[in-house]
Amino acid sequence: MQKSHKSVAIGLIGFLALGGSVGAQNIDKVKKMTAEQAAILVQRPGPLSLGSLASISEETAKALSQLTGPLSLGGLTSLSPDAAKALTEVKGDLSIAGLTTLSAETAAALAQHPGPLLLDGVAALSEDTAKALARHTGMLSLDGLPTLSDEAAVALAPFEGSLFLGGLTTLTPTVAQALAVHSGSLFLSGLPAIPEEAAKAIAQLKGPLFLTGLATLSTEEAKALAAFEGPLFLSGQTKLSPDAAGALSQLKGGVLLVNSLSTLSDEATKALVQLKGPRFLSGLPILSDPAITALAKLKGPLFLSGASTLPGESVNALQQMNGGVLFLSSLTALSKESVAALAEFKGPLFLSGLTTLAPEAAESLAHFKGPLFLNGLTTLSAETAKSLREFRGPLILSSLDTLSDEAAAAIGLMKGPLFLNGLSTLSPAAAKSLARHSGTVALLGLAELSSDALLFLSGNPQVRLPEDLNVRN
Repeated sequence: MQKSHKSVAIGLIGFLALGGSVGAQNIDKVKKMTAEQAAILVQRPGPLSLGSLASISEETAKALSQLTGPLSLGGLTSLSPDAAKALTEVKGDLSIAGLTTLSAETAAALAQHPGPLLLDGVAALSEDTAKALARHTGMLSLDGLPTLSDEAAVALAPFEGSLFLGGLTTLTPTVAQALAVHSGSLFLSGLPAIPEEAAKAIAQLKGPLFLTGLATLSTEEAKALAAFEGPLFLSGQTKLSPDAAGALSQLKGGVLLVNSLSTLSDEATKALVQLKGPRFLSGLPILSDPAITALAKLKGPLFLSGASTLPGESVNALQQMNGGVLFLSSLTALSKESVAALAEFKGPLFLSGLTTLAPEAAESLAHFKGPLFLNGLTTLSAETAKSLREFRGPLILSSLDTLSDEAAAAIGLMKGPLFLNGLSTLSPAAAKSLARHSGTVALLGLAELSSDALLFLSGNPQVRLPEDLNVRN
């Protein structure tokens, strides 16, 4: 026997009261929904997925538009322009991945949605539909498009937000030339290769370019892309020849991300050093001594988050970097020699891969002069805290979820800014110690405090607390 609208509404009210992941999964199985039921459902907080709805009326769409979180309608196979217009009022991401075709009228209505619009099921795009979508002002994802005609590319190019075309596996020079007019970020993550002429055309793009599906890059293609004036993301590259690296070192945009490399020759490393901008080489597990020596000559940021260990000799070379920023966020262990060498580095130091820090290592790092990021630490022993108390630069420990009274007493004596935004609560004794700190103390992650702890912290004007703090009396 089919359930009445009233019984379904009662079920929805029960879901709102009980909540839970099982309820969310069950809602995703609903195949029909009235406006009355939708109005009840949107009272639940957070995202809403209705993956089994094949169609919705304009009235139901109007009710769903009152949702304050992301809305996913992955089962919709048809959508009228009026229903589409109603859905644009949703205050969050709007994903309608089930639509395989999209009329120009429906596209024009959906383009009025001010937030991210995901239409990843659309398999073909006419010129008129593309022209309508180009008027959208938020992020636009069309990752299901396997091809894009020259006319549709020209019509879509004036779109100014982030554009995702991850379904394209080929890029002709004419389509590349059309898309180069686009002024926002362009994601072409499905391209396994890019012909030289297409690379020359797309290099005229004004916004960031993501070619994250390219596994290899020839010297000619690299030379063509080097004319690009924005940030270039090639995170799918597993190999990079010295010639291709040399070509990319001339990149006019100056920002290069190549974070899937398993190896990089010394010659290629030396070539990349010539790039005048940040280099993200975060996938490399091991670098040779000559490569490290070459990288040490950099004058800009260096992201090396692939290696889990670095010998002291390598760190000694890296400390010669002139005013750079060093990201070693995958290091899980540091030798005594490495710590001593890192302490001499001139510039911000990211060691967010360390989950523990021995007191002896902390004592060496206490002599470091720049900002120190230790965001991998979830706990801090009193002994390690005492070893760090001579540190004078900003100390970022944003993953600490607990802080003992003894550790708080030690780091409260430090002179530089303290960032402890991972703490959700503090004891009155710990709060009293931190309140004595002479610099900024950021505690923006606190959820609750006792009134005693709050009064201690409130006596220091440099303590930063969240506005929605819950105070226990």
